[in-house]
Amino acid sequence: MRYSILISIILLNIFILSSCNSVEKITDANEIIKKEIVFFTDENNVRNETSYYDAVIELKRRFPEELKEMKIVSKKNEDENKFSKYNETYPAIVMIDQNQVVLKIVGYTDTEDIVIPISNTIEKW
Repeated sequence: MRYSILISIILLNIFILSSCNSVEKITDANEIIKKEIVFFTDENNVRNETSYYDAVIELKRRFPEELKEMKIVSKKNEDENKFSKYNETYPAIVMIDQNQVVLKIVGYTDTEDIVIPISNTIEKW
């Protein structure tokens, strides 16, 4: 039973990460970030991030176009991307509009506590 849960989490992780864009390296300090959703994840702690993965799956189902370009920031590569300045806590989902954080969900929480505020923010976009 324990192995089937672990395998499910790993497969879910692969599914989610393969459907999202990896984060680009910093190119221009003055670049304007328009309407980005960024998932900050720690691959070494995937077991405790299950609610975030479940939330991402649900959000992709509800808002496929809006999450099509969702960015993933890996804790091990955080210094190499332009989104690191927006968050230092893992796990987290940050919504950015015009270089301003409009929503930030950090730490361990329930799936619905992630899905509801993100859905509300997407609907206002």
